[in-house]
Amino acid sequence: MKIFLSGLYQETNSFSPVRTDIETFKRGYLLSGNSIRSRLQGTNTEIGGFFDALESDGEPIEIIAGHAAWAVTSGPLKEETLEELTSAIVESLRQALPVDGVLLSLHGSQAADHLDDCAGWILERVREVVGSSLPVVCSLDFHAVVTDRMLRHSNLLVGYRTYPHVDMGETGSRAARALLHLIRTRPKLEIAFKRIPMILPVDHTETLEGPMADLMGRIRAWEDRPDVFSASAFCTHPWIDLEGHGIAMLAYVEQGGLPQMEREFTGAAERIWRQRRAFFSDCPDIEEFLASLDLKARPVSVIDSGDITTAGGVGDSTVILRGVLSLTDPPRTAIPIVDAVALDRAWTAGEGEMMECTIGEGNGPGGYNSPVTLRGVVKRLSSKPIEVNGTSFSGITMDVGRRALVETGTGIFLLVAEFSSMLNDPEIWRSMGLQPESLDLIVQKSHKLFRAAYADIHKAVVTVDTPGCTDRNISRLPFVRVARPIFPLDEINE
Repeated sequence: MKIFLSGLYQETNSFSPVRTDIETFKRGYLLSGNSIRSRLQGTNTEIGGFFDALESDGEPIEIIAGHAAWAVTSGPLKEETLEELTSAIVESLRQALPVDGVLLSLHGSQAADHLDDCAGWILERVREVVGSSLPVVCSLDFHAVVTDRMLRHSNLLVGYRTYPHVDMGETGSRAARALLHLIRTRPKLEIAFKRIPMILPVDHTETLEGPMADLMGRIRAWEDRPDVFSASAFCTHPWIDLEGHGIAMLAYVEQGGLPQMEREFTGAAERIWRQRRAFFSDCPDIEEFLASLDLKARPVSVIDSGDITTAGGVGDSTVILRGVLSLTDPPRTAIPIVDAVALDRAWTAGEGEMMECTIGEGNGPGGYNSPVTLRGVVKRLSSKPIEVNGTSFSGITMDVGRRALVETGTGIFLLVAEFSSMLNDPEIWRSMGLQPESLDLIVQKSHKLFRAAYADIHKAVVTVDTPGCTDRNISRLPFVRVARPIFPLDEINE
């Protein structure tokens, strides 16, 4: 048996002013052929899971790895970038033919300047090469937007089951095992699909508790039924502006099982809808948070909700920095911030030297970066990649670029970077000589992905309501393309 695998993974934030180009992927990874195996095998990634399942199968399988690309969440892809990366996958597939099946790792919430549905277009390009009868299975993020185009050009779409995401490798393994079963048994499957018109903030969409936990429990129970081949649920991330927004349920069932599955979906959708307001809550702004700050249990992780780089935030907001600097006796605080000009000044000054800079003056349009002038000591400079040890992305080495740790005279530590990254692991601070356990406040540019790695470090987590292109207040975002009516942009009658 011969299996081809590839991946093109990036999440789009429609409200980000930063466009995604090939350089963005170079900061993540761009791999081909054997380098995919050497870099990703054994990692908690979908492609790592592909390898694990295929190589543990009882039958010898020839694995052909084509191309794999991954980038931090950002604005829409440039058209030429999508074409270049997709063509690399398609051409490597063409050269690998004949194959018995195709495995793809895609995000599912990826858009380009000229195209809303990158995943559907990529699957269509692959289908044009392999024909209509060859099995094509694709893994998707929990935050994917499932479209008719994606369903038409794949045999199976398999989604994560966790948020915060910790099951990327397991999802890849499930997808690979499903592909092998499709090849060997050729079951006749029907598709059950239902979308609920809701745009949800991520705050209360965890899969271990609350309404989403109930839905994911039902997904697992449905998949245990003998007539259900695969089942997934998707909760589209709120910062993508396209027509197919909402919570979605997807199942592949044996012929004859579709009516019952559709009834099950209707019941589950009604339960989610009745609980729709439970996904929304208030949180303090930075002034309110600092006024009520209690450091009896420290450190505290402070989520900068409007500038989440794992969701497409620019990473340049000075809202929390300005708030902490306004205090007479600031807490010992670590803040990551993207500012290429300030970083250049730190590198020019050198380690151990005093520098003065204006944080926020070197960033582009769209940031929430009212300039802040400060003096500080350059404690550490580095450009070394970071090996992630936390649960999310464990095993992956990330290029987070040049960076500088700058300490102000008031106990505030700035990690100044040249570009945003997905790294929310304490290793980023340790790599700069700062132990996160020694801090009072650690500003996080992620909603959830930092939690596993910081579980034994922080004593509390607080979300602060800050402005930005990852605004948690859905109604403040300038949606144009989503299908209306949709909650909470519209009040929909029961």
